Amino acid sequence: MKIRKFGPGMMGLEVIMPRKILPAAMLEFERLSSSLELEPLFEVHYLPDGQAMVLGFFMTDQGNTIRYTLDSFKSFLLNKRMIDLGAKPYSIGIWNYAFSNAEDRGRKDELRKLKSSLDPRGIMNQGKYFHLSGRMGRLSGLIMHPSLMGSLLRAVLMLSPITMRLISRASRFSKRYLEPKRTSKSIRIADECAMCGACVGVCPAYMILGDERVTARGKMLTYKAMANGVTLSKEHAHRSFLCMRCKACEQVCQSKLELIPFYDELESQLERVHGKDAEEIEQFIRFVESSPQYDELVERGLVIGAPKHNHGGAPHDI
Repeated sequence: MKIRKFGPGMMGLEVIMPRKILPAAMLEFERLSSSLELEPLFEVHYLPDGQAMVLGFFMTDQGNTIRYTLDSFKSFLLNKRMIDLGAKPYSIGIWNYAFSNAEDRGRKDELRKLKSSLDPRGIMNQGKYFHLSGRMGRLSGLIMHPSLMGSLLRAVLMLSPITMRLISRASRFSKRYLEPKRTSKSIRIADECAMCGACVGVCPAYMILGDERVTARGKMLTYKAMANGVTLSKEHAHRSFLCMRCKACEQVCQSKLELIPFYDELESQLERVHGKDAEEIEQFIRFVESSPQYDELVERGLVIGAPKHNHGGAPHDI
Protein backbone atom coordinates (compact mmCIF):
# COMPACT_ATOMS: atom_id res chain seq x y z
CA MET A 1 0.00 0.00 0.00
CA LYS A 2 1.46 3.32 -1.03
CA ILE A 3 0.33 6.58 -2.59
CA ARG A 4 1.49 6.76 -6.19
CA LYS A 5 1.75 10.35 -7.35
CA PHE A 6 -0.04 10.06 -10.67
CA GLY A 7 -1.98 13.34 -10.48
CA PRO A 8 -5.72 14.03 -10.53
CA GLY A 9 -8.05 11.08 -10.18
CA MET A 10 -11.31 9.98 -8.62
CA MET A 11 -12.30 8.83 -5.16
CA GLY A 12 -15.65 7.72 -3.92
CA LEU A 13 -18.28 5.33 -2.71
CA GLU A 14 -19.20 1.84 -3.94
CA VAL A 15 -21.90 0.03 -1.99
CA ILE A 16 -24.92 -2.21 -2.46
CA MET A 17 -28.04 -1.50 -0.42
CA PRO A 18 -31.72 -2.46 -0.24
CA ARG A 19 -33.82 -0.23 -2.47
CA LYS A 20 -36.15 0.56 0.41
CA ILE A 21 -33.43 2.54 2.22
CA LEU A 22 -32.23 4.28 -0.94
CA PRO A 23 -34.12 7.61 -0.49
CA ALA A 24 -32.95 8.08 3.09
CA ALA A 25 -29.43 6.96 2.21
CA MET A 26 -29.17 9.44 -0.66
CA LEU A 27 -30.29 12.30 1.56
CA GLU A 28 -27.67 11.33 4.14
CA PHE A 29 -25.05 10.96 1.42
CA GLU A 30 -25.75 14.50 0.20
CA ARG A 31 -25.75 15.88 3.75
CA LEU A 32 -22.43 14.28 4.68
CA SER A 33 -20.87 15.25 1.34
CA SER A 34 -21.87 18.86 1.95
CA SER A 35 -20.36 18.75 5.45
CA LEU A 36 -17.10 17.52 3.93
CA GLU A 37 -17.25 20.22 1.22
CA LEU A 38 -17.53 17.64 -1.54
CA GLU A 39 -19.49 17.97 -4.77
CA PRO A 40 -19.77 14.34 -5.83
CA LEU A 41 -21.54 12.82 -8.77
CA PHE A 42 -23.41 9.64 -8.05
CA GLU A 43 -25.36 7.06 -9.95
CA VAL A 44 -27.69 4.25 -8.94
CA HIS A 45 -28.01 0.90 -10.68
CA TYR A 46 -31.04 -1.22 -9.81
CA LEU A 47 -30.24 -4.88 -9.21
CA PRO A 48 -32.40 -7.99 -8.79
CA ASP A 49 -33.86 -9.00 -5.42
CA GLY A 50 -34.69 -5.45 -4.38
CA GLN A 51 -31.07 -4.28 -4.25
CA ALA A 52 -29.35 -1.22 -5.70
CA MET A 53 -25.71 -0.41 -6.41
CA VAL A 54 -24.74 3.13 -5.46
CA LEU A 55 -21.61 4.71 -6.94
CA GLY A 56 -20.43 8.15 -5.86
CA PHE A 57 -17.38 9.98 -7.23
CA PHE A 58 -15.43 13.11 -6.43
CA MET A 59 -12.13 14.46 -7.72
CA THR A 60 -8.86 14.15 -5.82
CA ASP A 61 -5.18 14.58 -6.62
CA GLN A 62 -2.64 11.86 -5.91
CA GLY A 63 0.10 14.37 -6.58
CA ASN A 64 -0.91 16.22 -3.39
CA THR A 65 -0.24 13.69 -0.63
CA ILE A 66 -2.07 15.59 2.13
CA ARG A 67 -5.13 16.24 0.00
CA TYR A 68 -5.22 12.65 -1.23
CA THR A 69 -4.93 11.29 2.32
CA LEU A 70 -7.77 13.53 3.51
CA ASP A 71 -9.92 12.61 0.52
CA SER A 72 -9.27 8.94 1.21
CA PHE A 73 -10.54 9.43 4.75
CA LYS A 74 -13.60 11.26 3.41
CA SER A 75 -14.28 8.26 1.20
CA PHE A 76 -14.02 5.99 4.23
CA LEU A 77 -16.49 8.20 6.10
CA LEU A 78 -19.02 8.12 3.26
CA ASN A 79 -18.77 4.34 2.98
CA LYS A 80 -18.97 3.89 6.74
CA ARG A 81 -22.12 6.00 7.01
CA MET A 82 -23.84 4.11 4.21
CA ILE A 83 -22.90 0.79 5.79
CA ASP A 84 -24.31 1.98 9.12
CA LEU A 85 -27.60 2.61 7.31
CA GLY A 86 -27.72 -0.94 5.96
CA ALA A 87 -25.50 -0.98 2.87
CA LYS A 88 -22.74 -3.49 2.14
CA PRO A 89 -19.37 -2.97 0.44
CA TYR A 90 -19.46 -3.64 -3.28
CA SER A 91 -16.32 -5.78 -3.18
CA ILE A 92 -13.48 -6.95 -0.97
CA GLY A 93 -9.95 -5.59 -0.96
CA ILE A 94 -7.79 -2.94 0.68
CA TRP A 95 -10.36 -0.16 0.69
CA ASN A 96 -13.16 -2.30 2.09
CA TYR A 97 -11.09 -4.33 4.52
CA ALA A 98 -11.90 -1.83 7.27
CA PHE A 99 -15.61 -2.59 6.86
CA SER A 100 -15.40 -6.38 6.98
CA ASN A 101 -17.57 -7.89 9.70
CA ALA A 102 -17.46 -11.20 11.53
CA GLU A 103 -19.30 -12.95 8.71
CA ASP A 104 -16.80 -11.66 6.14
CA ARG A 105 -13.86 -12.68 8.29
CA GLY A 106 -15.42 -16.11 8.66
CA ARG A 107 -15.19 -16.53 4.88
CA LYS A 108 -11.58 -15.43 4.83
CA ASP A 109 -10.16 -18.95 5.16
CA GLU A 110 -12.38 -20.11 2.31
CA LEU A 111 -11.23 -17.24 0.10
CA ARG A 112 -7.59 -17.81 1.05
CA LYS A 113 -7.83 -21.46 -0.02
CA LEU A 114 -9.44 -20.43 -3.30
CA LYS A 115 -6.70 -17.90 -4.02
CA SER A 116 -4.02 -20.45 -3.16
CA SER A 117 -5.49 -22.90 -5.65
CA LEU A 118 -5.68 -20.28 -8.41
CA ASP A 119 -2.43 -18.50 -7.55
CA PRO A 120 -0.19 -21.03 -5.76
CA ARG A 121 2.92 -18.85 -6.09
CA GLY A 122 1.22 -15.79 -4.60
CA ILE A 123 2.06 -13.58 -7.56
CA MET A 124 -1.19 -11.66 -7.90
CA ASN A 125 -2.31 -8.83 -5.59
CA GLN A 126 0.38 -9.30 -2.99
CA GLY A 127 -0.40 -7.64 0.33
CA LYS A 128 -3.87 -6.60 -0.79
CA TYR A 129 -6.33 -8.46 1.44
CA PHE A 130 -5.13 -11.49 3.36
CA HIS A 131 -1.91 -9.88 4.59
CA LEU A 132 -2.07 -6.14 4.08
CA SER A 133 1.41 -4.70 3.80
CA GLY A 134 3.33 -1.87 2.19
CA ARG A 135 6.27 0.40 2.80
CA MET A 136 5.23 0.52 6.46
CA GLY A 137 5.21 -3.27 6.68
CA ARG A 138 2.44 -4.81 8.75
CA LEU A 139 1.52 -1.38 10.12
CA SER A 140 -0.61 -0.89 7.00
CA GLY A 141 -2.72 -3.88 7.96
CA LEU A 142 -3.02 -2.63 11.52
CA ILE A 143 -4.23 0.80 10.41
CA MET A 144 -6.84 -0.72 8.10
CA HIS A 145 -8.00 -3.31 10.64
CA PRO A 146 -11.76 -3.09 11.23
CA SER A 147 -11.28 -2.63 14.98
CA LEU A 148 -8.96 0.36 14.66
CA MET A 149 -10.24 2.06 11.50
CA GLY A 150 -13.85 1.28 12.37
CA SER A 151 -13.47 2.86 15.81
CA LEU A 152 -11.80 5.94 14.34
CA LEU A 153 -14.55 6.43 11.76
CA ARG A 154 -17.26 6.01 14.39
CA ALA A 155 -15.58 8.60 16.61
CA VAL A 156 -15.28 11.11 13.77
CA LEU A 157 -18.93 10.69 12.82
CA MET A 158 -20.05 10.96 16.44
CA LEU A 159 -18.12 14.20 16.94
CA SER A 160 -19.53 15.78 13.80
CA PRO A 161 -19.84 18.67 12.90
CA ILE A 162 -16.63 19.64 14.73
CA THR A 163 -14.57 16.95 13.03
CA MET A 164 -16.10 17.77 9.64
CA ARG A 165 -15.03 21.39 9.95
CA LEU A 166 -11.48 20.36 10.87
CA ILE A 167 -11.23 17.97 7.92
CA SER A 168 -12.65 20.58 5.53
CA ARG A 169 -10.23 23.26 6.72
CA ALA A 170 -7.30 20.90 6.29
CA SER A 171 -8.50 20.10 2.77
CA ARG A 172 -8.79 23.77 1.84
CA PHE A 173 -5.29 24.40 3.16
CA SER A 174 -3.83 21.51 1.14
CA LYS A 175 -5.57 22.65 -2.05
CA ARG A 176 -4.41 26.23 -1.62
CA TYR A 177 -0.85 25.82 -0.41
CA LEU A 178 0.27 22.27 -1.15
CA GLU A 179 -0.73 21.74 -4.77
CA PRO A 180 2.16 20.14 -6.69
CA LYS A 181 4.06 22.39 -9.06
CA ARG A 182 3.55 21.43 -12.67
CA THR A 183 5.68 23.34 -15.09
CA SER A 184 4.76 22.87 -18.75
CA LYS A 185 1.25 22.75 -20.16
CA SER A 186 1.91 19.26 -21.52
CA ILE A 187 2.91 18.01 -18.08
CA ARG A 188 -0.29 19.50 -16.66
CA ILE A 189 -2.34 17.73 -19.32
CA ALA A 190 -0.57 14.44 -18.61
CA ASP A 191 -1.21 14.89 -14.88
CA GLU A 192 -4.87 15.73 -15.46
CA CYS A 193 -5.47 12.49 -17.37
CA ALA A 194 -7.61 10.22 -15.18
CA MET A 195 -6.18 7.10 -16.90
CA CYS A 196 -9.76 5.83 -17.28
CA GLY A 197 -9.07 4.21 -20.66
CA ALA A 198 -12.13 5.62 -22.44
CA CYS A 199 -9.84 6.73 -25.28
CA VAL A 200 -8.51 3.23 -25.83
CA GLY A 201 -11.83 1.80 -26.98
CA VAL A 202 -12.36 4.44 -29.69
CA CYS A 203 -8.81 4.74 -31.03
CA PRO A 204 -8.68 3.44 -34.63
CA ALA A 205 -4.91 2.99 -34.42
CA TYR A 206 -5.34 0.79 -31.36
CA MET A 207 -8.11 -1.19 -33.07
CA ILE A 208 -5.65 -2.08 -35.82
CA LEU A 209 -2.43 -2.54 -33.82
CA GLY A 210 -3.64 -3.57 -30.36
CA ASP A 211 -0.77 -1.52 -28.92
CA GLU A 212 -1.78 0.95 -26.22
CA ARG A 213 1.23 3.15 -26.91
CA VAL A 214 -0.71 4.64 -29.85
CA THR A 215 -3.62 5.73 -27.62
CA ALA A 216 -4.03 8.94 -25.66
CA ARG A 217 -3.43 7.14 -22.38
CA GLY A 218 -0.34 5.48 -23.78
CA LYS A 219 1.01 8.81 -25.00
CA MET A 220 0.46 10.34 -21.58
CA LEU A 221 2.61 7.61 -20.07
CA THR A 222 5.21 8.08 -22.80
CA TYR A 223 5.41 11.81 -22.11
CA LYS A 224 5.72 11.25 -18.37
CA ALA A 225 8.47 8.71 -18.94
CA MET A 226 10.39 11.21 -21.06
CA ALA A 227 9.89 13.93 -18.45
CA ASN A 228 11.35 11.58 -15.84
CA GLY A 229 14.44 10.94 -17.95
CA VAL A 230 13.53 7.49 -19.27
CA THR A 231 15.30 6.63 -22.54
CA LEU A 232 12.81 5.40 -25.12
CA SER A 233 13.58 3.02 -27.94
CA LYS A 234 13.14 4.18 -31.54
CA GLU A 235 10.38 1.61 -31.99
CA HIS A 236 8.52 2.98 -28.96
CA ALA A 237 8.92 6.55 -30.17
CA HIS A 238 7.67 5.79 -33.67
CA ARG A 239 4.49 4.21 -32.30
CA SER A 240 3.47 7.63 -31.01
CA PHE A 241 3.44 8.98 -34.58
CA LEU A 242 0.80 6.46 -35.70
CA CYS A 243 -2.14 8.75 -35.07
CA MET A 244 -5.13 9.62 -37.25
CA ARG A 245 -5.78 13.01 -35.64
CA CYS A 246 -9.44 11.98 -35.77
CA LYS A 247 -10.17 13.43 -32.30
CA ALA A 248 -12.25 10.43 -31.27
CA CYS A 249 -10.22 10.38 -28.04
CA GLU A 250 -11.14 14.00 -27.32
CA GLN A 251 -14.83 13.22 -27.79
CA VAL A 252 -14.83 10.62 -25.01
CA CYS A 253 -12.24 12.17 -22.67
CA GLN A 254 -13.75 12.45 -19.18
CA SER A 255 -11.24 15.15 -18.24
CA LYS A 256 -12.06 17.20 -21.38
CA LEU A 257 -8.41 17.48 -22.35
CA GLU A 258 -7.21 19.17 -25.54
CA LEU A 259 -5.22 16.26 -26.86
CA ILE A 260 -4.13 17.29 -30.36
CA PRO A 261 -1.79 20.11 -29.19
CA PHE A 262 -0.41 17.65 -26.64
CA TYR A 263 0.30 15.12 -29.40
CA ASP A 264 2.03 17.81 -31.44
CA GLU A 265 4.35 18.64 -28.54
CA LEU A 266 5.06 14.98 -27.82
CA GLU A 267 5.87 14.20 -31.45
CA SER A 268 8.05 17.28 -31.76
CA GLN A 269 10.19 16.10 -28.86
CA LEU A 270 10.33 12.53 -30.15
CA GLU A 271 11.25 13.63 -33.67
CA ARG A 272 14.23 15.64 -32.42
CA VAL A 273 15.68 12.48 -30.88
CA HIS A 274 14.45 9.63 -33.07
CA GLY A 275 13.40 11.24 -36.35
CA LYS A 276 10.10 10.50 -38.07
CA ASP A 277 9.28 7.98 -40.79
CA ALA A 278 6.80 9.93 -42.93
CA GLU A 279 6.31 7.05 -45.37
CA GLU A 280 5.42 4.61 -42.59
CA ILE A 281 2.93 7.11 -41.17
CA GLU A 282 1.30 7.71 -44.55
CA GLN A 283 0.97 3.99 -45.25
CA PHE A 284 -0.55 3.43 -41.84
CA ILE A 285 -3.10 6.22 -42.31
CA ARG A 286 -4.13 4.79 -45.70
CA PHE A 287 -4.56 1.35 -44.18
CA VAL A 288 -6.63 2.56 -41.22
CA GLU A 289 -8.87 4.79 -43.33
CA SER A 290 -9.80 1.78 -45.45
CA SER A 291 -10.68 -0.32 -42.40
CA PRO A 292 -14.24 -1.08 -41.20
CA GLN A 293 -13.24 0.00 -37.69
CA TYR A 294 -12.57 3.53 -38.91
CA ASP A 295 -15.81 3.59 -40.90
CA GLU A 296 -17.68 2.67 -37.73
CA LEU A 297 -16.14 5.59 -35.84
CA VAL A 298 -17.14 7.95 -38.66
CA GLU A 299 -20.71 6.63 -38.57
CA ARG A 300 -20.82 7.12 -34.78
CA GLY A 301 -19.81 10.75 -35.21
CA LEU A 302 -16.59 10.38 -33.24
CA VAL A 303 -14.36 11.56 -36.11
CA ILE A 304 -14.33 15.35 -36.26
CA GLY A 305 -14.18 17.01 -39.69
CA ALA A 306 -13.43 15.13 -42.88
CA PRO A 307 -12.90 11.40 -42.36
CA LYS A 308 -9.50 11.54 -44.07
CA HIS A 309 -6.61 13.46 -42.52
CA ASN A 310 -2.93 13.87 -43.10
CA HIS A 311 -0.55 13.59 -40.19
CA GLY A 312 -0.54 17.31 -39.56
CA GLY A 313 -4.28 17.38 -38.99
CA ALA A 314 -5.45 18.98 -42.28
CA PRO A 315 -7.88 17.04 -44.48
CA HIS A 316 -6.55 15.51 -47.67
CA ASP A 317 -7.48 12.92 -50.26
CA ILE A 318 -5.69 9.61 -50.36
